[in-house]
Amino acid sequence: MNSYQALDWDSEFFGFPVARILPARMSREELEEAIASMKQRGIGLAYWASDPYDEASQKAAREHGGFLADRKVTYVIDLGHAADPVAGKDWIAEEYGAPVPCGELEALAIRAGTYSRFKADPRMPEGKCAE
Repeated sequence: MNSYQALDWDSEFFGFPVARILPARMSREELEEAIASMKQRGIGLAYWASDPYDEASQKAAREHGGFLADRKVTYVIDLGHAADPVAGKDWIAEEYGAPVPCGELEALAIRAGTYSRFKADPRMPEGKCAE
């Protein structure tokens, strides 16, 4: 099994080869092997959604110059016991059917990009997250 996956869209958008490291946990040696393999393929940037509770993975990332770009958060709600804040209101959900995004949707995407891992990465080209 390959320890990483090349990311075609990201690579095309950023203008250099980008990959994602797949296992959430890796030893220092496993990470070294993955990095060596990616370097051989010319990959210049790799993202790793490593297990934040696995100290070996965190240490391996730091030892290889990795840094924390973002944290994932999962919210869970028991709908059987949740208050209904929208009771009595009519809600309609519609699919966005336009072939291209409208200006408002593009503006929202750019504002949301302020909080992305790409914006947090000092190696990203300046202004790239606003495209």
